[in-house]
This record gives sequence, structure tokens and C-alpha cells, in this order.
Amino acid sequence: MITHSNIKAFLKDKRLNNIINSDNTMRSYETRLMAWHRFCNGDDTNEFAQKYFEKILSKSYSSIQVQNTLYVLKSFYDWQNNGGNPFESIAKKYHVNKKESHIKKTERDSRVLTASEITQLISYAESIFCKINSKEDSIGYYLAYRNWFIINMMAEYGMRISGLIGVDIDDIDFPRRCMTIWDSKNGTPYPVPIKTKMSLLASYCNVRHSKMKDISGNEKALLLSKTGKRLSDTSARRAINRLATEIGIYDSGRSTHQLRHYRATQYCKDNMPLDLISTIMGLSVPVLKKTYLHLTDDDTIRQYEGWLDSAKAKDGFVCPKCGYSDKEIIERTELRIVR
Repeated sequence: MITHSNIKAFLKDKRLNNIINSDNTMRSYETRLMAWHRFCNGDDTNEFAQKYFEKILSKSYSSIQVQNTLYVLKSFYDWQNNGGNPFESIAKKYHVNKKESHIKKTERDSRVLTASEITQLISYAESIFCKINSKEDSIGYYLAYRNWFIINMMAEYGMRISGLIGVDIDDIDFPRRCMTIWDSKNGTPYPVPIKTKMSLLASYCNVRHSKMKDISGNEKALLLSKTGKRLSDTSARRAINRLATEIGIYDSGRSTHQLRHYRATQYCKDNMPLDLISTIMGLSVPVLKKTYLHLTDDDTIRQYEGWLDSAKAKDGFVCPKCGYSDKEIIERTELRIVR
């Protein structure tokens, strides 16, 4: 049976086991479970589950949202393990509408921030702290500088904002030129090389120390709020989204997470191996290819022609979209020629 206390226990158990990690994912799970709880009002039978699927989910949400919701609901009842799962059959039979999924992907592609928009955002954030007298308003100067720093780091390395705000000063290894991100969806920490932004990071740390040392105390967080405590996920998003709104490039589908999508796509356009991209961005290659790469046909043609002209052509073509490689075909062909 679904109750408010059971929902809380389920989310707590999943967080402890690193199955659900980010605050946004936790909120999403809770929202879906609470919506079903209100609908069934304690009568969580197979009949009510079918009604919920037909009257609410199928009519109000996209097929991908329906699939995700069914996954959450089925997971909850599997976790309870009381011998009955009203959503097991529904979830098993349900299939995503491929045409609708393609349309949604096209919409997501159209929302990706462009390089010029990111440059505009960075320049605007910089102009904010340049207008502030750092001696008269040290905290205001720090906050504006911090926001500029966040945008730069996310655009350069594609980390999640939740991962960046979770970084402590001690997580930065200046000699090795990297920082460790502990907040990942699978619970496994991963390294982010920071060679290209070493001077920016050092400059930010100096501003943080000089402007916030009197109120931050022994706080080890890299990013601070105006009270000197660790900056929260929500506050960080609002600060960056506010800047994006002020220059007219923000809407609900173009949040700070778009900086992560931009960087993944740019890495791929620059011919960085997919395995390396997945490692330094803390995600799997399948998720990288399915969700984060926004490549046009022109990108594919340009990458192919670049490969064709490079000395690495002998290694075989690897499609940037699907990961297909003809290396094995080339090797088999060469083997037949030798024979």
C-alpha cells in the first residue's frame, strides 16, 4: 500500500544505496509517487492503476514521461515486495511512441545554447562584477564573480551544477591540474581535468578568500552563498538563469543544464573519443550518445571529411552519432588480401 511515509522511506533507501542521487531526481520521483497517491487515495489496486494510466498519464504526458513515471511506480512496489504490483503489467506492455520521441529530440536540439549565446552570457556576467566597487561591496562583488566563474566552468567542462557546488577546496589538486566531482548519478566520483582554466580557478579562489574570509570561517565549499555557507543547488540555478533571462536567452527548456549539453556536443565535434568524454563528464557512453550529443548532418559530414584527411584514417571510421566503426571490416579485408 502506498502512503506518504512509505514514499519517504523508499526515497531514503534509494539515496542510501546510491540508486537515486541528485536532488532533482529525488524531487521528480517524489512528485510522481505523490500524484499517484492522491489519485488512488489508498486504493492502489490493479483497476485503479489502469484508470490512472488511461485517464491521467496517457492524456496529460508525453510517451517518454509516461514510461519514466511507470518505471518509478513499478520500482516503488517492487521495493515494497509485498507480492503485488499494480503497475507491473502496464509497464511491461507500454512502449514509447518512436515518432513522438523523435519530435521531442528535435525540440531538445533546437534549445541547445549556441557558442555565441554562451559567449554573450559569460560577457554579461563579467560586466556585472566589473561594475561593482569591490571595496565598498565585497560580498556583492564576490557573488557576481562567483556567477561568472560558474558559467565559465560549466561551459568549459560540462559538469552538472550539482556536481560543481559539491566541490570542496580540498577536492582540487592543483599540481595534477584536476578536481574531483563527488556528486554523480551513479554515486561514483570522477576526475575533471582543469588545465585550460587553471588561472581562472586560481583567480576565483583568491577572490573567494579575500572577500569572504570574514564570514565563511572554516567552510570548505568552493562555492559560497552570501552568508558564507555552501551554495545550494537551487540558488545556483536561479542565479545563472536570472542572468540568462536578463539577456533574453532563457526559457524553461534552456536551463543551466544546457551548458552540459553544449560541452558534450563540442567535445564530440572536436573529435574527442566518446570514452574520454563519458569519463570526464561522469556519464555512460550510451547516455552520452542518446541524450547529450546534438549533432547535425553537417557536423557528421565535416567530421567524416576531417577523418578522411587525417593520418588516423587507417584506424577506421567511427560515426559520431551511433558509434558504428568499420575498423573490423577493414581488418578482415586486409586479412583476405594477405592470404
